[in-house]
Amino acid sequence: MAYAIHFYASSQGEWLRDKVRKVLDRGLAIFATEWGTCEASGNGALRLDEVRAWLGLFEYHVISDANWALATNWNHVPPFMKELQVQEIGSLQI
Repeated sequence: MAYAIHFYASSQGEWLRDKVRKVLDRGLAIFATEWGTCEASGNGALRLDEVRAWLGLFEYHVISDANWALATNWNHVPPFMKELQVQEIGSLQI
């Protein structure tokens, strides 16, 4: 059995990381199926401090994760997408 975690850094913080730790303490697997840097609504401020806390937890416990988003609101997309222009998205080779 494995659990999945889905979080947004501006909406879910230490209280949810505590739940992840409880799952791990029970010897169960967990995978972060999706996460984002803003609020769950897609709005709000980027919480890079919370992102660092989450990624630190993932690294320490060797938890795999997937961060993804496609949006026209460039204030809330993943940090590594900031340099792309909207017209470039269609030409990305994945």
